[in-house]
Amino acid sequence: MAKTCASRIRRTHNFAVQCMSESGEGSASEGYTKGASEAASFMVDCYVRDNMVVGVGASGPAARAAIKYLAEQIEKGYLKGVRTVPMSLTAASELAFHGIPITSLEDHPEVDFAFDYVDEVDEMDGLLPFIKGRPASPVQPNISKEREVIDASKMFVAMTDEDGVSSNLGGTLPVMVDGDYWEDTAEELDDIYIGFASIWRRPDVGSAAVPHGGDNPYLSDKNENILDIRFEGPIVSASESYERAAEWIEEVPGVHAHGLYLSKAYAVIVVGLDEYRTLSPFRVAAETSTTVDSE
Repeated sequence: MAKTCASRIRRTHNFAVQCMSESGEGSASEGYTKGASEAASFMVDCYVRDNMVVGVGASGPAARAAIKYLAEQIEKGYLKGVRTVPMSLTAASELAFHGIPITSLEDHPEVDFAFDYVDEVDEMDGLLPFIKGRPASPVQPNISKEREVIDASKMFVAMTDEDGVSSNLGGTLPVMVDGDYWEDTAEELDDIYIGFASIWRRPDVGSAAVPHGGDNPYLSDKNENILDIRFEGPIVSASESYERAAEWIEEVPGVHAHGLYLSKAYAVIVVGLDEYRTLSPFRVAAETSTTVDSE
């Protein structure tokens, strides 16, 4: 028998509804791969309940597929009273398009559950640390907003693809900083990681050709720039540990938020072309979406 989530059958008003991906009807939705569609329905069915406040991102195809599936469950009456807090303008637009109720952290400072795509996760670390907020197109992520929603969430489920799974986090680590003093902040970060990384200010679109971000740097509605710390190797090699890296960055004046998350992932859903698998903290052995024999 299929063995995925203990709550794959949603019970509402004394009747049971078989989850689409388990009943065989969960083939690829329009515009999404089979893996993305099934991962999306699995996540919504497992974690979203009536009257929840749900933090929503739209950074990847499975996250957008989850928004679509969530809308279908609300429209059919299988979920009631769900309100959402978007992590970005893109997420807000997707939610509005599908007619899903939107609220804010001001009105609901505690979020029951949140989900979004992440760029990279360390599957060898028992706490599943991850990086979120790397350069995107056509709209750059609002790292401060994402951090606010994830930090306010009782439970966050990360989604990524197979290329986003690693044994050591490295590459680009984004940092949101005060736009008026970005040069001072960049100098301090450069001093911390000299010899291990370079600091680049992110442009609004495209790739930075020069470290200061060119003539059109990204600027948030709160006058924030994004500085990308580009590590030449693993972050732990430059910082001793992920915890130390986060501490060093947060101590620099002018830093508002960064994209390194520790102890935040309740689970990670790794999305493939035709299937998905899940990773859990302290239990990094994968559980696939394919059939598992059960006694």
